[in-house]
Amino acid sequence: MTTETSSLDTRYAMRLGAIMAIVGGIVFMIGNMLHARADGIEIYQNQIQAVAESDIWIVDHLTLGIGMLLLSVDCYFLAVLSWAVDQRYG
Repeated sequence: MTTETSSLDTRYAMRLGAIMAIVGGIVFMIGNMLHARADGIEIYQNQIQAVAESDIWIVDHLTLGIGMLLLSVDCYFLAVLSWAVDQRYG
């Protein structure tokens, strides 16, 4: 593998990681906005009851999970790439 190809692969991977971070953040934000909330949020029982009575709680929690997964994979992905770039040039 030539240095040009390796550099191109690294740039592509960094862009992919950055896109995953942006999309993951947006998906997680949407899931958080959809999440059911009770008026007395400090009262735990009211919060659980509000979530249980919500019709979209499954979709909401799947959205939160997908957003969290994208952000987690992105963090790992960018950490590995940073380490690889540091090893190559450092």
